[in-house]
Amino acid sequence: ISKYASIYVANSAANSAASYLANYVTHYVLRILWCCLGALLLAASALASEVDYLSFATEDEANTTEIFRKASPAVVYVTNSALRRNLFNLDVMEIPRGSGTGFVWDKNGLVVTNFHVIAGAQKLTVTLQDRSEHEADVIGVAPEKDLAVLRMQRPPDNLVTLPLGDSSELTVGRKVLAIGNPFGLDTTLTTGIVSALGREIQASGNRKIRGVIQTDAAINPGNSGGPLLNSLGQLVGVNAAIYSPSGASAGIG
Repeated sequence: ISKYASIYVANSAANSAASYLANYVTHYVLRILWCCLGALLLAASALASEVDYLSFATEDEANTTEIFRKASPAVVYVTNSALRRNLFNLDVMEIPRGSGTGFVWDKNGLVVTNFHVIAGAQKLTVTLQDRSEHEADVIGVAPEKDLAVLRMQRPPDNLVTLPLGDSSELTVGRKVLAIGNPFGLDTTLTTGIVSALGREIQASGNRKIRGVIQTDAAINPGNSGGPLLNSLGQLVGVNAAIYSPSGASAGIG
């Protein structure tokens, strides 16, 4: 019995020592982990305090600014002028009839805009982002779609075009961006979502345009003919009109 009691006491002592050692190691490891966590939190806090606004952007902001940077050089300002002869000295004068937005379709100088922007024009001028002005001719119109195609007479070599998307892939709620020249302002960007698809609006000559994309992105007078882009910066539509009792940017665009 004495022999077995000695063995039991020895085993108990060994178990106690092992338990104490395990608790000590666990406590020590936990202290190390807490210290590491505290150091990480302090480093993250210091890093956050060093980030300034100029170097920070949310994912959506970065997407928007990158699309605008790449797409805006392809957006042009279209001026519609009429020619009138002065009754006193018989000089020919240019009389502004209207203006709108368009975008470069290809490197050959083709420009797409709305038909109502160029309707009745005797002279058309396309102004690029670098402020250079180029006379253009109408080479095709589709009044039933409120679309027109122009060709710059002497296109520059550095024209920027837009990648083409597929409007049939749009769904309600997806992000869209509209670039234009509202109220004569240069390359203004507005963003929104696809509010509805398959809408119908009235075009010039009481024609109805079907299959229209409705968006809550602000589309004001002067945006007509500008590109509507998806979140990849691809062309999915042409801004045509707004629908609002007040004439503001709310409603169908």
